[in-house]
Amino acid sequence: MFGGWLSFSSQLVQDGLKSILASPSMYFLHASLGVAALVAATAHKFLSPSADHLVETTGDIAWYLVLGNYRYNLRDCLYVGMVS
Repeated sequence: MFGGWLSFSSQLVQDGLKSILASPSMYFLHASLGVAALVAATAHKFLSPSADHLVETTGDIAWYLVLGNYRYNLRDCLYVGMVS
């Protein structure tokens, strides 16, 4: 009996989360947080001094990887938008 209730309640939670998380406002929030994180990382890269060369190099590599990821995703979004 408990297993059936747990399965039913789990399905209700999943359906509720899908309706909340799949909404356009959640996509907008996620994109806005990503852009804010990139702005914060860029400000941190250019405004804060580094104590060690290895730390600075690692941060630069991570920053360039994020920029490349954004560029790839933006290109993919623009291409999909043009095709459909």
